[in-house]
Amino acid sequence: MRAGGAAGLLLVLGMLAPGAQAADQPLRIYPLGDSITYGTSSLAPVPGGYRDPLHALLGTLGIAHTFVGSQTGNPTASLASAGQSAHEGHPRYRIDQVTRGLTGTSGGGSDAGGSWLLGRGSRPAIDPDVVLVLVGANDILTGYDPGTRYPTGSGAVDFTYAPQRAVFIDHLAARLRTLVETLHQHRPHARLVVGTLLPIGERFCDAITPDYAPRVQELVRELGAEGRPVVLADTFSAFERHRARRLQDPARDAQRPGAPDGARLPGPRPRLRAGAGRALTLGTCPRQDSNLRFYLRRVALYPLSYGGSGRAGGYQRAAARVCPWPAWDASSWWTTTT
Repeated sequence: MRAGGAAGLLLVLGMLAPGAQAADQPLRIYPLGDSITYGTSSLAPVPGGYRDPLHALLGTLGIAHTFVGSQTGNPTASLASAGQSAHEGHPRYRIDQVTRGLTGTSGGGSDAGGSWLLGRGSRPAIDPDVVLVLVGANDILTGYDPGTRYPTGSGAVDFTYAPQRAVFIDHLAARLRTLVETLHQHRPHARLVVGTLLPIGERFCDAITPDYAPRVQELVRELGAEGRPVVLADTFSAFERHRARRLQDPARDAQRPGAPDGARLPGPRPRLRAGAGRALTLGTCPRQDSNLRFYLRRVALYPLSYGGSGRAGGYQRAAARVCPWPAWDASSWWTTTT
């Protein structure tokens, strides 16, 4: 099974937990998150995000369902024709913005008046059976940790330094807990499926995802022990298993990620330069350790694809220097952000 399919199956298993669905009603699924949920990518268009294959998988399993949410943009033709365009994916949003948007406004570009969960004006309230929570990559990409100044030249977190990484993870998990508690407060009957994050594909921040995944797992256990109906979708572990399989068959690395078997990458492959970290020469910042790892991540994410933000910013790197974020370029298919 492909890692993307395994991740989708984890979501399905969470949704099928006891008590999630009334026997005579379709399962109301609330996809909540950022650009992964919306379905945007700097590598290639991914209309529908993970929702399209999840819809197909649920149909194959014979599970009646309907996606709900305040947003309807970016569906596939299949989702649109089935009346399954609704979602709550907001590109570039952090965890705190998603939390505020549920009951008020977050000030983001796709708020649509806010109060997504409770409703506003002519837009009715949303009452889901299952909430798919997959958010947090933008917090990592921007080093967002309000009120905390780290012992670096800029005061921003350096993810390569374990003590700083641990503090950031604690604060990130605390914001995720607040999001889950907000959902449970307003929709106590809903089953909450909380996903771990996949490697983002940037050297400066991918040090954090292996440490953050166990913290999310621990948070889910804590919330479950408190009586909240929360289950885990461990997409990070699914990725790592898929990565191990792909490393055993590196020839498949040349295939275009997300494409049918046999499809090849257009144009020349990116070249690696010798040196510490085997950084790609593309752009001005150290990239991922190899383009094999890069393509593995893309395959595991498809169709849970990170989207591009196009935002400029400076972030602390392993070499203790501020490295400018590459300018947004839709043709730069090697660049992955969310």
